[in-house]
Amino acid sequence: MKNIFKFILAIAVMASFSSCEEDLIVYSNSTFVQLSNSSATSLVENSGQTIEVVAILGDAQSTDTQVAIDVVGDAARYTISSTSATIPAGETSATFSFSAIDDDEINGDADVVISLSSSSSVPIGVAGEGNFSVSKTISIIDDNVPCNNYSLTVFTDAFPSETTWEIRDADDNIVYTGGQDYGPDASVESRLKEYNHDVPLEDGCYTFIMYDVFGDGMADGVVEGSWSLSCGALTVSSGVGNFGFSDSTDFCVNQ
Repeated sequence: MKNIFKFILAIAVMASFSSCEEDLIVYSNSTFVQLSNSSATSLVENSGQTIEVVAILGDAQSTDTQVAIDVVGDAARYTISSTSATIPAGETSATFSFSAIDDDEINGDADVVISLSSSSSVPIGVAGEGNFSVSKTISIIDDNVPCNNYSLTVFTDAFPSETTWEIRDADDNIVYTGGQDYGPDASVESRLKEYNHDVPLEDGCYTFIMYDVFGDGMADGVVEGSWSLSCGALTVSSGVGNFGFSDSTDFCVNQ
């Protein structure tokens, strides 16, 4: 009788191990296609920049692989190089180039979703189940939305007292100035210390000027300072490191 119980117990233990093994099965086939980077990103419509959406194979194939994408969004807001591409035999990637159209209209931000839709020879997504890195969202930022509440962020180097800045209007009048209270110099605390300034601006055109009295910009040999003047997603002036005695940027507000 005891032997029967031992036999039943052994069968139960084996069944338990078998169940665990089934739960731990990992899909190991690398023959599939997906996007190299599916993280959401944004693009200001007047930036002139291009976003590359790259389809990649898990393994190079012995023949050409045709891949296609679906693009969902307002077609009047973007251009894309193609909706299909060829990954040549022996290679592992194909690129779709995406850019925003600067339409000079106040039509708000817009999301565009790019998704892998088909492949001639391999499954889409890990395990062929359409999972993981098969679609990407690109937000197009409308640069024409009225914006007057600008903000300036400055990160100083180890000699912040050398740094000042100003904003001049179209008549060369100084409408904002700052940096006179940055400091102290040559301290660990001053390196890359962040200063934030609100600079509301009326409609019109301006010049932003960053100064360094020593003439080596915002670079002390250890760290590089930087600045960014922006309104929402729109950056009108930015810089980093050694720019000499001054760096200026012309920009317009709601023009």
